[in-house]
Amino acid sequence: MSAPFEERSGVVPCGTPWGRWYQTLEEVFIEVQVPPGTRAKDVRCSLQSRRVALSVGGRDVLQGNLFDSTIADEGTWTLGNNLYLR
Repeated sequence: MSAPFEERSGVVPCGTPWGRWYQTLEEVFIEVQVPPGTRAKDVRCSLQSRRVALSVGGRDVLQGNLFDSTIADEGTWTLGNNLYLR
């Protein structure tokens, strides 16, 4: 039996109530659904070595410990129709 395409390519997607996240062997991507009109100043994102926290418009969207350590300085986020954290 062969593995699904996503497993062979290294991508593991996961839907959530607030959006979705997926990862490769090297990176984790988080996509958050935000209300229309959300501005960058409405977003608070904290990425630490082993923890992530995100709030939009003063509402906590996600927070928690990470399975393994990250290089926090290399984390980025962008805001479009959705919020993308990488």
